Amino acid sequence: MVSFILAAGFSSRMGMFKPLLPLGDTFVLDYAVTLFRKAGVNEIRVVTGYRSFDLEPVLTELGVRSIKNNRFQEGMFSSVQAAVQTLDDTVDAFFILPVDIPLVRSSTVRALIDAFHQKGPDVVYPCFLTERGHPPLISGRLVDDILHWPGNGGLKALLAMREESSMEVCVPDENILVDMDQDNDYRIMKDKAKSFDTPSEMECQALMIMFNAERGLLQHSQAVADVAVKLGKALTNAGCSQNLDLLKAAGLLHDIAKGQPRHAERGADMIRNWGFPAVADVVGAHMDITLDAGQMIREREILYLSDKLVRGDQVVSLPERFKTAQERYADDPEISGHVARRLRDAMVIQECIESIIGCSIQVFLGHEDYRRIHAVS
Repeated sequence: MVSFILAAGFSSRMGMFKPLLPLGDTFVLDYAVTLFRKAGVNEIRVVTGYRSFDLEPVLTELGVRSIKNNRFQEGMFSSVQAAVQTLDDTVDAFFILPVDIPLVRSSTVRALIDAFHQKGPDVVYPCFLTERGHPPLISGRLVDDILHWPGNGGLKALLAMREESSMEVCVPDENILVDMDQDNDYRIMKDKAKSFDTPSEMECQALMIMFNAERGLLQHSQAVADVAVKLGKALTNAGCSQNLDLLKAAGLLHDIAKGQPRHAERGADMIRNWGFPAVADVVGAHMDITLDAGQMIREREILYLSDKLVRGDQVVSLPERFKTAQERYADDPEISGHVARRLRDAMVIQECIESIIGCSIQVFLGHEDYRRIHAVS
């Protein structure tokens, strides 16, 4: 398996040399190289052209192979041809990634590799919510076709000729669609790099769709996420800072494995496999958690309580939320003990949060019964 990063262009629309622009705590080209290495693709080759003299020492430091495209003025397809000329018959497939799409997740690359090994298609495309993106994984069988293609329509037109022997892989990775041609694109990319380890709301939606979440579950998850973010904001304003993006994602994904045994742990594993370990840790604790004396409130405690404050897609009190389970398992000491413990843990967390934000959680969230009781008292 080989990955080609195309970095030969003029960056004319951008006005700055894209491969060496700062991104996160590194730079664009290094970001692209690292994503492949994290996915286990260690044979990485970078096609250079414009300002190749600036890139050569960088590529040496990164430990990747340089391919000089002397025809780079002819456009990107000339770089694709220069790349595949370096392949031998032992290479089963290769990635093509323009350097200005560096935020693709390594989990996406691994998913494409797995699909290729299972099905052996001519092309595997990553797909985010029905839209194809980069990088395609292309079978080595297409090398001769690429080398002899006249260039009309570029690589996209050539691959379209192999549509019947291609496949799509759904991925929760909107970065497969994110490139940078102008200054505003670059600003957006830098913002995305800051929150790279947390899925966006759209990526959470894609994950839930991938795992066949039903409408009722989506509504419940949205309600839990809304409650968690509201509590997180209140705590942050009171001096107990919380990661609101993390809370939002964990709320949206907390029941992704609902219906499966030990669904919190199973959901955490699924989320971690897609490259979101911090979210996985919070989701994995949403069924059972204990707040120790003196312990700070964290995102995981907020999610635990938020889940217990929502029945369906409605905010309820803790006694309301647990009433059905208490009645259903009243004759089963073991299960009723678990129910009682979870209610007790939720009450402890609720009381701790109320002491920080200075008011009743139900009043803060707008639960009507509590508003009425509070007004009467």
